[in-house]
Amino acid sequence: MRRSPLRRRSPLKRGGRPLLRRTPLRARSKKQEAVYRVRRRLVAELLAERPVCERCRSARSTDVHEPRMRSRRPDMDITDPRECVCLCRACHTWVHTHPAEATREGWLIPSWAELAECGVHPTTAACETCTACRKCGPCECELSTEGAREAAWPG
Repeated sequence: MRRSPLRRRSPLKRGGRPLLRRTPLRARSKKQEAVYRVRRRLVAELLAERPVCERCRSARSTDVHEPRMRSRRPDMDITDPRECVCLCRACHTWVHTHPAEATREGWLIPSWAELAECGVHPTTAACETCTACRKCGPCECELSTEGAREAAWPG
């Protein structure tokens, strides 16, 4: 059955009052507001420390991303800098629009993943020999091999 297109009977009204919310926004509690005050300071410090996107290494970092998302782990401390990664807007959008690929690359950490010794990063970031987390810094194995390499290097 073929239908004719819908037609407006009266013109749209211009102007008028702005749209109003039916229910007002809930205010944050004083406790939550204190946490977010610390969080805002942390975000500013992290973006100053890490000005380049940690994923593409070319654009300026503008967003602080938590690989272990708050929705997947409600007990997470949002003021812990080890839980944060600085990304550009494009990479941050990519991480959240491609969760399967981002999880494979380590930009998202599932809530069921086993954690390394640091308690923040997954076991895939841990050293095979000493189980220390390589994302938190060089492990003892790497430091000892670098020292051995420097000692063996002539000059």
